[in-house]
Amino acid sequence: MIENASSSHASRDRYEFIGPETVCEAVTDAVAAAEQRSPIELDPLYEAADGDALDALFTSTENALRAGTVQFRYHGYWVTVSVADEKVTVVLDERSA
Repeated sequence: MIENASSSHASRDRYEFIGPETVCEAVTDAVAAAEQRSPIELDPLYEAADGDALDALFTSTENALRAGTVQFRYHGYWVTVSVADEKVTVVLDERSA
């Protein structure tokens, strides 16, 4: 489930995902929503980040919940992904490179 939690500044959008969605799906869904496009219209995420590594980084285990933060550039945005428990937050910032 995608929720645009806030858009307090024109160049920064925040999206929250709760549920079984992978981190990669959350990133592409957030960028697609910000761009008002379909996720399949975007450049492949693997051109910006290793999707398998990104998902593995935040995969919960039997003894530990997933948590952490990572940042990278994708589709003209600085993408900051924060994960805590089952909640994935994606912040898109249009900063220049």
